[in-house]
Amino acid sequence: MERHRIDGVVIAIDTFLGSPEHWQGDDALFQRHHGYPDLYWTFLSNVHRAGLTDYVVPLPQTSTTAVQILEGLGIRAGIVHVDAAHEYTEVL
Repeated sequence: MERHRIDGVVIAIDTFLGSPEHWQGDDALFQRHHGYPDLYWTFLSNVHRAGLTDYVVPLPQTSTTAVQILEGLGIRAGIVHVDAAHEYTEVL
């Protein structure tokens, strides 16, 4: 976006709670603090380390709630990438 002088941001909508496979066994993708996964903080750290804080805005919500929030703010997406929950029915 910077290179092509595109005025916009990526709104990263996610619950940051992890999918079932992220919670299993010794290979868990995250640590937990008082039972809550630290995926959000890991995401923020990665965005900061990559120098993308001007281009990535996290919105820690479910997809359906995020749609309502964005509509209420009058924000419309130019491009949408759906990765929701890693389950077919939830992505549908």
